[in-house]
Amino acid sequence: MFVYSHLPRIAISILAGAALGLAGTLLQQVLRNPLAEPTTLGISTGAQLALVIALLWQPWLLDHGRETVAIAGALLAAAAVFAVARSGQSSPLSLVMAGLVVNMTLGAISGVAVLYNHEYLSELFVWQSGRLEQSGWSQVLFLAPRLACAFIVSLLLTRPLALMELGDEGAQSLGLRMAGFRPVALLVAVALSASVVAAVGVIAFVGLAVPTLVSLAGARRLKERLLWAPAFGGSLLWLADQLVQQVAIGNTTLPTGVATALLGAPLLLVLLPGLRNAAAPPAVSFAAARRLDRPWLAVSMGLAVLGLALLGALAVGKTMGGWTVAGGDAADFVARWRGARVLAALSAGTLLGLAGTMIQRMTGNALASPEILGISSGASLGAIALTVVLPGFGLASLTAATTASAGLTLIIMLAVSRTTEFSPQRLILAGVALGTFVAALSEMLIATGGSSRTFLLSWMSGSTYRVTWDTAIAAACIATVSLFASPLFARWLDVLPLGESSARSLGMNIGQARGCIAVACALMTAGATIVIGPLSFVGLVAPHLARAVGISRALPHLVAAAIAGSTIMVLADWLGRLLIFPWQIPAGLLAALVGGPYFLVLMWRRA
Repeated sequence: MFVYSHLPRIAISILAGAALGLAGTLLQQVLRNPLAEPTTLGISTGAQLALVIALLWQPWLLDHGRETVAIAGALLAAAAVFAVARSGQSSPLSLVMAGLVVNMTLGAISGVAVLYNHEYLSELFVWQSGRLEQSGWSQVLFLAPRLACAFIVSLLLTRPLALMELGDEGAQSLGLRMAGFRPVALLVAVALSASVVAAVGVIAFVGLAVPTLVSLAGARRLKERLLWAPAFGGSLLWLADQLVQQVAIGNTTLPTGVATALLGAPLLLVLLPGLRNAAAPPAVSFAAARRLDRPWLAVSMGLAVLGLALLGALAVGKTMGGWTVAGGDAADFVARWRGARVLAALSAGTLLGLAGTMIQRMTGNALASPEILGISSGASLGAIALTVVLPGFGLASLTAATTASAGLTLIIMLAVSRTTEFSPQRLILAGVALGTFVAALSEMLIATGGSSRTFLLSWMSGSTYRVTWDTAIAAACIATVSLFASPLFARWLDVLPLGESSARSLGMNIGQARGCIAVACALMTAGATIVIGPLSFVGLVAPHLARAVGISRALPHLVAAAIAGSTIMVLADWLGRLLIFPWQIPAGLLAALVGGPYFLVLMWRRA
């Protein structure tokens, strides 16, 4: 046990930490971005997803080891991030924002893969959470030479990497062409990060913490940082792993990757206020590209489309005998098997459309949404904690738990963002970092969920096939009250996007307005999360669709976004039943697989 389990675990923790520390230092130096690291840039998630896909559907790709597959996935994810954030070198935040959203999108794809392969569920879940348990020296012998080669190459690149601090023009004036050295350094960092994922899974935020700790310890020159980073990284991950082994939750120990995420996400929030912007973010306008003279006519047309979607979702389906259309004699079948889930999807879409519109107008940020700002993850944490602690809970307890946790998450996010004057880019980054922290807590609870783990994973994916009439009616009541209460917020939501000074000049109590809107958004997000889980991107997409048709005033914008969100969720639930029949794709995941790329395209157009 000591020779083949304990010693290899100590060695792999030191090697993996050293590799991630060196990779984080290289990425931050090359990109001149103090928030760049393998996790925040989507590199680790890309490598993880590539390995999951290869393991499940193309195992022959693993004949010669996992490293090639992991590096390919990491390179593709990094290429997507750099393509989306084309202006990443001028703004330190844009690159990290793109990486975090790529993380969420790839995570949704990975969620689909894991959900439909229950025979590998436990093994995949354990590996994805970053565990360092060893049963021999093979992984140590795999990672050690790669770390040594990367360290030597990094030292050889010390001078050109140091000159990168002068910028491209400054380096060229000294005779250095950056075009050749930057890709080499990036390739070393990506390959090293992918090797760690291939060996032990995803270990989050070590690459973010180590360069900061090294600088605080007094390493000012690049060569000193490159020498110290592996030592600090190895020590940090070793210490975290040793502490994790002393904390047992139930019959299991906390995965090391989850523990580092719990430590790293708060560090990201602490570093955020001191991060400088090289270029101020552009002002966000809520005026539609073309303004409709009669917006309520467009709303009526949206209602007609929603009616057709509802009719199709209720009446049209598949059986083992082929396509079927339910007639009058099938009313009992529709009510028993389809009615509750269609009503739940309709209600969830309405709630997310309203909440997304309110958040975007309140923050003046057209890229904000309950999912992006971590509010949905906060709501899901309350539900997961209730499921693990009190398995016999009722619907009222579930609603209270999700609402309280969603409200607390939103309050914390707004409090953190207040120090940065609610800058749109920083608000998103603070929300995603907080969402990462909450997701790590959720993952920890799921890992200790025992027999409820499969149910929790299914619920978090946004499936409606477990929805009962009680849950659907409760969500419908919350959606109805929210929709009829939306005119009360219309004036605030028309004025807040104009800025604080304009709002105060019009006599608005900004604190009271934001507080009321925050409470309403928390309640709406909690109601939707109960039904479709924490990730769908409907709260982001629905307000944009309403604005794209020419609706700009707050009240018609709210109603149109609610209709758009309802239509998206009803169609997602309907298509989820049909696309891979007799299996089903959860409505929340299907919506996320569309909404995530939409968000990336939106960022790409703004870059």
